[in-house]
Amino acid sequence: MRLQLPPGISYYIRKLLRQNLDRLKFEGQQGDGIQPDATSDLNVVLASLYSNEQRINSVVDELERLALVHQSLSGQSARNRSELQKAEEKIFSLLHLKPFDGNHKGTVLIVDDVQSNLTLLSAALKRQGYDIHTALSGKEAMASIQNAIPDVVLLDIMMPDMDGYAVCEYLRNYTLTQDIPVIFVSAIHDASSKVKAFGLGGSDYITKPFQIEEVLVRVDNQLKIRSLQKRLENQNVRLQDELTERRQMEERYVSLFERSSEGMFQSSPEGQFLKVNRALANLYKYASCEDLIAAMTDISTQLYVQPERRQELVQQLRQQGHILGATSEVYCQDRSTLWITENIYAVRDARGKILYYEGTVHSAERSSAMPMPQLQLS
Repeated sequence: MRLQLPPGISYYIRKLLRQNLDRLKFEGQQGDGIQPDATSDLNVVLASLYSNEQRINSVVDELERLALVHQSLSGQSARNRSELQKAEEKIFSLLHLKPFDGNHKGTVLIVDDVQSNLTLLSAALKRQGYDIHTALSGKEAMASIQNAIPDVVLLDIMMPDMDGYAVCEYLRNYTLTQDIPVIFVSAIHDASSKVKAFGLGGSDYITKPFQIEEVLVRVDNQLKIRSLQKRLENQNVRLQDELTERRQMEERYVSLFERSSEGMFQSSPEGQFLKVNRALANLYKYASCEDLIAAMTDISTQLYVQPERRQELVQQLRQQGHILGATSEVYCQDRSTLWITENIYAVRDARGKILYYEGTVHSAERSSAMPMPQLQLS
C-alpha cells in the first residue's frame, strides 16, 4: 500500500519550499518528474519522482522524520543551525532540489555610443563577476533587452537616433523591465538634465569623466537595493500565500478533527484538554466533548491509571518533539479502565516554547492487568 504524507507534514515542507525556492534548482531533467514548488501536491510529486512503491514509502517516512526534526530544531537556539541546515538540505534532496551557486552577481547592460567607454566599463565589471551585455545605440539596447533582461542598465544620454531618455522611458513602460535600476552615465552636468533623468525613472546619475571605482560601487548599490525590493515583494507574496494556505489547512483540519473515527485531542502543557473530538469522548465514555473537557482538570491523575505516566510522556515530548505508539492504561468516565495507543506531537511557537500537545488515540484492546509498556520512540 502506497503511503501518503500527512497534511501537516506536507504543509510544513511546502512552507520550507516557499521560503527557499529562489535559491533552489531542480536536478531532474525534463520528463523525469514534476518539479515541486510551494503549491504542489507533494504526494503527486513523489509519485512522479519515484516509480517504485517501496521507494516512495521509504521517502515518505524519511520526509516525515526530517520535517519533525527540522520543526524541533527551528525552535531551539542558534547552536543547532548546522543540524537544521542539514535536515533542510536532506528534505530538498529527496525532492530532487539542490541549492544553486550563488557566485553570479548579475547581468549589466552598458549602453554608450563610444566604444572605448564600453570596453573600459565591460572589463572592470567583468572582473567583479558580472555578466556583461553592450549596445552602441538605443536601438541596439532595445534589441538586447528583447533577448535577455538585465539586472541593471548603465545608460548614456547623448546618442544618435534614440537618446538615453527615450531608452529609459521605454524601459519604464515595458512590464518586464519597469523595475530594473537605470544608472545614467553622461557628460551633461546641468541640473535640469539630471532632474529629467530622475523624472523618467532613473535610479542614479554619474557624470563623465568618471572614476571606475565609483561606477562599481553605484552598480553594486543599485543591485543590493533591487535585491532587497525583490525579497520584500517575494516575502509579501509568500506571506499572503501562507495565510491563504493556513486558512485552508485549518478548515481541512477542523473537518478532519470533527469527523474522524479516531480519537483526537489538544492538551495544555499544564495538563488540561483544550479540544477533543467526538470519537475521543465516545472512547472514554463521556456524553459529549464538553463533558470530557470540563471533567478533566488534571490529565495526570484523572486519566492515567499510573499518574506518573503523563510525566514520562511529557519528558519525551520535550526531548524528541513527538511520540509514536505510546501505550498506556487509562480510566473511562465510569472508572472502568482501557488500554490506549497514542501518537503525540509537541506544537511550539517561533521561539521554541511548547504551546500545546496534540495527538491521536485509539483502543489498544489490552487487558487492564497487563504491565505498563515502555515508550516506543520513532
